[in-house]
Amino acid sequence: MTARLRLIEQEDHVNAQITTKQTDSLTIAGLTATAPDASRRSTGAVVQSLFGQVIDHMEAAGADRTTPIAHYVPDPDTPEVHITAGYAVPNGSVPGLEPHTLPPTQVASTIHQGAMATISTAYQALATWATANNRQHPLTSPTWREHYLEATGPDNSPWLVELQLELP
Repeated sequence: MTARLRLIEQEDHVNAQITTKQTDSLTIAGLTATAPDASRRSTGAVVQSLFGQVIDHMEAAGADRTTPIAHYVPDPDTPEVHITAGYAVPNGSVPGLEPHTLPPTQVASTIHQGAMATISTAYQALATWATANNRQHPLTSPTWREHYLEATGPDNSPWLVELQLELP
């Protein structure tokens, strides 16, 4: 309850510009794991662990790590969220990693700049936009993508992340 109140208080400070666009199909070399629920604490721990493992494989293979992406797919029957984290690989594969193809789809998108601890405000802005524009998923929980546009180093306070909500 306290976390929800904090999000509501922060909504006044979020000036999220939301656009819709069609994405192209995209293949990433990555790994998948399941978070027990959709909380930022649970999903954040899983995505950090996945990226750590993926980076090890990418470095061992000498592969390009310029486009990191995380894809969050809620399980329709449980509170769990299936997370794939990896890097776009236009050609070829990376030993030890699985190819995952994100299909082309329409998304609502916004940019989050700042610490990952505050990305929930961008998620909330997109969810609010989807409800206001009657674009929420009628039978399932929403599927999300995070494209890390500028995300180098352990200090994530200057990171730039495009957050995408897949639209029905």
